[in-house]
Amino acid sequence: MKNHDAIDQERRMMLDLDDGHVHMHVAAALIFDAATLRSEGGGIDIDAIRRRVAANLYLIPHAQQRILVTPIEGRPVWVDDRSFNLQYHVRHTHLPLPGDDRQLKRLCGQIASQELDREKPLWELWVVEGVSEDRFAIIAKAHQCMTGGVWSFDLVDRLLSEVPEEVPQELPIWYPRPRPSDGELLASALRRRIGAPIAAIQRSIDSAGEGLPERLRAALRGVFDAGESSETALNQPIGPHRRIDWMTFDEATVTDLANRSASSPDAVITSAIAGAVGSFLERRGTPIVQQQEMTIRVCEPANAGGLRAPEDRASALSWTVAELPIADVDPVQRLQDTANALEEADSISYGLFLEASEFLPGLSGVIARRQLALRASNLTLTRLTGPKEPLYLLKAPLLEIFPVMPLVPRQALRVAVLCYQGRLHWGFNSDWDQVPDLHDLVQATSNGLEELGKAIGSEGARA
Repeated sequence: MKNHDAIDQERRMMLDLDDGHVHMHVAAALIFDAATLRSEGGGIDIDAIRRRVAANLYLIPHAQQRILVTPIEGRPVWVDDRSFNLQYHVRHTHLPLPGDDRQLKRLCGQIASQELDREKPLWELWVVEGVSEDRFAIIAKAHQCMTGGVWSFDLVDRLLSEVPEEVPQELPIWYPRPRPSDGELLASALRRRIGAPIAAIQRSIDSAGEGLPERLRAALRGVFDAGESSETALNQPIGPHRRIDWMTFDEATVTDLANRSASSPDAVITSAIAGAVGSFLERRGTPIVQQQEMTIRVCEPANAGGLRAPEDRASALSWTVAELPIADVDPVQRLQDTANALEEADSISYGLFLEASEFLPGLSGVIARRQLALRASNLTLTRLTGPKEPLYLLKAPLLEIFPVMPLVPRQALRVAVLCYQGRLHWGFNSDWDQVPDLHDLVQATSNGLEELGKAIGSEGARA
């Protein structure tokens, strides 16, 4: 068995996008009932949580591996971390009184602002005590090169169970493999370089029956003809610091709004974001009349994955880009225009370019940065799959889970929505300096959904 594993081009693209201001790690804030996970001293039983993590590490790809760069070629590979220390990765902290959600959001923002150390496995869990109403939280983050698709979060998924469980007593023993020599890394790189053309040709043959011309058109459109969106306060250079906020909304209400308006839940959610962005820009000095002349676009991954969702690596490389009707004041008209925009959305895919990166290392990062520089979209909205049934960490019920997706260059806002137990959990990530009024935007999103409900209700009454 080899003592190192090559990192594929999609994950390498995520590594290439990292810099001092862009942190390509995904995160989540999980909130639990604390009553069933107390230690004898009255606090959260951190030892039990660490044992739970340790018992599942062998099931999580790359959880005990770090990145090593190969000589000459400079390609990143996974190698076992011989100095792996679980206490470094599973950290323990406490909120000051009163321990409210505002303080938890600020802490989540601080953790999301910190880069992961490339000298260690690229994940952390922060166990947070002192959350009000007898709760505790876990703030989890992992580099996107570790996740399957956009947000297939093995690190979180393996910790949770569908029924309450006891603290594991027996733990698997892990023996790290020796660090590969430079000669081994170089020989492996040469073999990969020789085999890459054959593998690329075979993939092209396999995809010929899957709409290869359309894949090529989507790839070229994404890099050379993606269209340019208007520049806004959300599209300035971002810094390293993050603000995190969140909210919940009833899934059944959104589904009902979609059914009564002959649209879709995705259109309802996207319409609420459109209204919130319009309100945000108006507060920043861009009146509705001026907004009518602007082109504001939202990017949505075609299949972003989710908690306990099947992995779909192919569609994880595909996006749709749709124009947001931010200047529509009437919520019903805005929903109709949003639904139409989603129907006419452009498709963008980088799959072919990532395959070509096997021949030209680093091409994937160049392609991704070029597309972002074109400003094909102003913000990203990610819909994630979540479980309908309750989940547990040992015996502690999971009450809420809020996803946090990474910001990309010149996009100071990203929104992710995950459904858990019939509630839509909205996670908002923003640049600390560019969007100091993030909470106002979150409130505008919630208000937009409520206004839409009232408008559709009144229209139904008139009908």
